Amino acid sequence: MAAGYPVDTTQRGAYYRDLGDAALVTAFADGPAAYEPATWEAIADEISARRKRFSHSSTDQQSADSQQLFPDTQLQSLRDEMVALREAAEGRSRVGIGFVVVGVGVTFGSFLVAPGTGFVVIAWGVVVAGIIRIARASNAHERAKNAIEAIDSASATLSA
Repeated sequence: MAAGYPVDTTQRGAYYRDLGDAALVTAFADGPAAYEPATWEAIADEISARRKRFSHSSTDQQSADSQQLFPDTQLQSLRDEMVALREAAEGRSRVGIGFVVVGVGVTFGSFLVAPGTGFVVIAWGVVVAGIIRIARASNAHERAKNAIEAIDSASATLSA
């Protein structure tokens, strides 16, 4: 999380409106993963507003400055990064499911052979590790999905 932004979501828009261009570009370059969704939305809204101000100005230099400060390729690059993070989270989730399946399988298998040996293995650690991995992957997937939606929203706003 970026330090120094207001915790109250109603003040975030004002906070980012007061930032200079360089600080706003830095916040934008950090990407949506570095911020809560409401904060990222405030950053994207402010970038959109500044680009519109620049593009409606009378000089070509200001419009060129706007494109240099907030290039569309940067949005696409951030979106690609978030898609990669989402796919990585899906992979981690599949591994977690594998852990759970192996743990349940080992436990079930030991119960099947237990009458002959009298020895039972309860693989609860593998199951718990799998559940934790699934939960973390689900959280990362949701954050990446929200970031992609915010980027798409910002991109649509900027191109309008």
